[in-house]
Amino acid sequence: MIAAFQRWTLILGCLSCSLTQAQDVVRIEEDWELQVSHPDSQVEAPQVVTTMLPFGADSDILFQVDVNHGSSPEYSVGGLQVRICDDTFMLGERRLKAGLVLDQSEETVSWTTVVNKTAYGFNFGLVNGSSSSWGSFGGSGSFTWISYASAEAFNLANYSHLDSLANSGVTFARNRVVRLRLKNVRVFYGNGTSSNVSVNEDIEEGTELE
Repeated sequence: MIAAFQRWTLILGCLSCSLTQAQDVVRIEEDWELQVSHPDSQVEAPQVVTTMLPFGADSDILFQVDVNHGSSPEYSVGGLQVRICDDTFMLGERRLKAGLVLDQSEETVSWTTVVNKTAYGFNFGLVNGSSSSWGSFGGSGSFTWISYASAEAFNLANYSHLDSLANSGVTFARNRVVRLRLKNVRVFYGNGTSSNVSVNEDIEEGTELE
């Protein structure tokens, strides 16, 4: 069973790399789903952070989403924060639904993180967000951007969804989360074609990021 799982992980990793390294990648989308069992609105629980490494694991540039809180430049309650960071230094951010906390039992929160290559750099944000507590969220107002110079990169060829799985998780109140799942990844190329990977992999049960 363990050997079979390791083979499947290797296959996914190879597929993820092959999706991006062969062509000019202009857009990447990740579909995320958070299932909450019993949130605690008094302490803004639970809290989650997803992290995309669009330029690969060797880069310090992180595209992150805080869920049910904001973390930069200081902690703030509820909603979501979209952040582009160079290690711990924030380069850009957008705040959504600030002050509104998750407060519905058995709630599912879903969203799609997007990174686009543009003429001047890369922009990052959310689309198609939905939850009982917040309603719809995301769209053009959620996007922030980074220049080619700040990114120290000119393409998305080193992206792998395995980096997203390894660097995302629950940051507070893991016992209130049923699951955090990366469902699908779509990669769009400069020639107009695209590829899709049905990932459907949960962040390991019991994982809580420091």
